Amino acid sequence: MKSSLVSVLGIALAAMVCLPGVAEAKKTGKKDDGAVTATTAATFAAQAEEVRREMKAGGRYTEISADERARVERNLEVIARLFAERNELSAMSDRQKLELINAQEDANAILTKNDDDRLICVSRRPTGSNFKQKQCMTAKQAREARERSVQGMDRYTRPGESRELQGRP
Repeated sequence: MKSSLVSVLGIALAAMVCLPGVAEAKKTGKKDDGAVTATTAATFAAQAEEVRREMKAGGRYTEISADERARVERNLEVIARLFAERNELSAMSDRQKLELINAQEDANAILTKNDDDRLICVSRRPTGSNFKQKQCMTAKQAREARERSVQGMDRYTRPGESRELQGRP
């Protein structure tokens, strides 16, 4: 029971909203330490209480820093606010679901010390379209995409110069 309380809502919630790959991992029996499925305010309240208890001295998450503890608390408050607005996940809007996923993934990353696997979901309108699409990627994928974008712009704007000559690493 305690091992399943590593996170606030868990990856299973993200699988229901926008990640078929995570759902496939669940089907194949791969264990995911962040798997908790709180889809109502009542189940979330119990899980949040357990996480807060485990963050206290002698608990499972005592190794996290004060800043990380504050971040987890902020994420728990965001999730609590969302469940106060809509008592169940199924009643939430897409915007609320995205906010919920991002908050629970940030908390998961802190509690499991696995930030590169933290899921970030956004709702964007692709160029030339008026329809929003959900896009989810891990923090590592987002960081790599930003780095590739910066490198591409550097090559485009300064084709003869290298990053070292510009005073960048």
